[in-house]
Amino acid sequence: MTTFQERVNQAKQVSIVDLAINNGVEVTNISARYAKGVEHDSLVFDKQKNTFSWFSRDVNGDPINFMQSYLGVDNFKEAVDKILSGKASGNYQTVANKPIKREPFQYYFRNSDSISAVKHYLHDIRGIDSEIITALHNKGLLQQDINQNAVFVWGRQGTPVGASVQGTQVDKEKFGKRGTAKYIGKNSLQDFGFNVSIGKPEKLILFEAPIDLLSYWTEHKELQNTMLFSMDGLKERTVYNAMNYMYVAKNSLPTNGVYLGVDNDPAGHKFMDKFSGKVFEVGETGQEVAFHSLIPNDWDIPAHQLNDYQAIANQYEIEWQSLAAAHKATSNLTPDMQSANGYGYEGLLSDSPVNNKSQQNRSLEKELKEAAGLIKAASDAGQVNWNKVFQNDGFAENSLVIHQLAQKAESYYQMYTNQGARPVQNLAKDWNDDLIAKLNKQAEQRLLNTEYQSDRGSLKITKRLQDNRQKYVAEQQAFNGAVQFFEADSPREMDFLIKNYGYNAVDKQDERVMGATQQHKQHQQTRSRALSR
Repeated sequence: MTTFQERVNQAKQVSIVDLAINNGVEVTNISARYAKGVEHDSLVFDKQKNTFSWFSRDVNGDPINFMQSYLGVDNFKEAVDKILSGKASGNYQTVANKPIKREPFQYYFRNSDSISAVKHYLHDIRGIDSEIITALHNKGLLQQDINQNAVFVWGRQGTPVGASVQGTQVDKEKFGKRGTAKYIGKNSLQDFGFNVSIGKPEKLILFEAPIDLLSYWTEHKELQNTMLFSMDGLKERTVYNAMNYMYVAKNSLPTNGVYLGVDNDPAGHKFMDKFSGKVFEVGETGQEVAFHSLIPNDWDIPAHQLNDYQAIANQYEIEWQSLAAAHKATSNLTPDMQSANGYGYEGLLSDSPVNNKSQQNRSLEKELKEAAGLIKAASDAGQVNWNKVFQNDGFAENSLVIHQLAQKAESYYQMYTNQGARPVQNLAKDWNDDLIAKLNKQAEQRLLNTEYQSDRGSLKITKRLQDNRQKYVAEQQAFNGAVQFFEADSPREMDFLIKNYGYNAVDKQDERVMGATQQHKQHQQTRSRALSR
């Protein structure tokens, strides 16, 4: 008779791609080894390992884990039974999990003679500082291959041990919503990443991707004695490897702290929760290394939700900061209350992203009101007993999960109370979003207060609301009196169009001089054409 453990092993050998496809998940192949989900392009299947990773949810595992965490079969035994039933029906093939032989990394990319495509993509589109781009290229840490991809070289004590590849050509049909190629080079050193040291590092800052790293550096060019490190995802082991590398390569420890600049999304917050409150003690010296959050714009709140918190809080006679803190700690303010805590808590304002049954009758407004009532009942002399707020049938008031969540809620409550919250229309998810938003704000101020001229006439920029979206309109007043215009969706796009059309910024005092210069330029061009005949 087959034992249950044997049945588990059989279920783990069922093709995870077959399992996904036969349960209604649309899958497309990326390569011989990898495939990804069509609806969720952060869902990636490793056909060789027979595993999946759902990066946006920080979920991964084998076919049984996939049946539970993605397809919503809660019970482990039921998940095994369903998989083996499908196998018996001939729906699934069996995969032989062969050990992967890793070869040492060899830099196999063919570099281009120019890095113009990389410069255009990183600077003009992603906003990265041009001096940083040039410095990295000169050090050999940034290259452009013959396919115009940006290659971020992973240096380990002067030796290339891997690479992160970022495409510069947008093709959404080929690459999905992301629009560009993005992958880790073949045989790259496991649990390592692209890194840059500034001075002798005493601080370590980790990011999910090289562009996030460069975006933060662009915003903080004054950085000193810091190591910047990209994890290429959310990898706990990479954090510790980066700390070890700093010690081995630089003879230094991050005594000023380890900072996690991960994305402001559920996966990023779950990852941060793994390190919250942790302190790493150096055995030789007894020095302590603390972990800190560097999640971008973590104090931002969507303006319409802030109005809801305030309205419900007034109704229940509590502070809106406490209600917002409850929602933030459990599910990072997501309207669908998707779990965004790393403690495994599900209940009030937080649920599994695939638990469709419980989502059917859930309403954010309803649960915010329930939370407001619980906060009021658990408050005494201005203090909220968060343990009482979050306890439920699955988690006792004195359990570790409730204690951890309570601490997180209290920290956000203190932040909203002491620091305040910033109402925004759109949340900036990562450091590049943050950089682009700041560059757009600077560009808008400059655009709306500057007049531009070319040999075709003058240009004035205005901002208008069109189809509930901000549009930037450039009206061209030609010298013959005719008026034409072009428009853009963002200030930086308008900046690019202005330069592309050959307009130059002038202030009011220089208009006469610019006009004379343009007339002289036209005269020279006419004379040149006449002499060439």
